[in-house]
Amino acid sequence: MMKILLVCFAGMSTSIMMKKMKESAAK
Repeated sequence: MMKILLVCFAGMSTSIMMKKMKESAAK
């Protein structure tokens, strides 16, 4: 159970980081 939550959280955080990186690169 905890592993699934950690994997979901990691995926969300990585996707947010990618979005921020793309936004900063576009500027």
